[in-house]
Amino acid sequence: MSDGPYKSLKMRPGWKQLAKRADEKAFASEEVRDALPTALEQDWRAEVADSLCRQVQAILQDMQLQERSTLITWPILSVPQQTKTCSTDRFSS
Repeated sequence: MSDGPYKSLKMRPGWKQLAKRADEKAFASEEVRDALPTALEQDWRAEVADSLCRQVQAILQDMQLQERSTLITWPILSVPQQTKTCSTDRFSS
């Protein structure tokens, strides 16, 4: 009996969790859906350079200021102050 295909595939933890939820009937479709943003955020943080993230954040903030709307916080675009280090094994579990 297999533990599920998500166990042996090289995926980040968020994608493994999503695949597990999709594979197991115990999870409702809403629970599968809810795992998607986490998986996407992990990819974003691992693959998008901090400098690009800051540029996108600045553009969005400028647009919001021009519209004079309330400032919306984009947590996926928040960049920690310290420099990220690149990992050679991006798909470790």
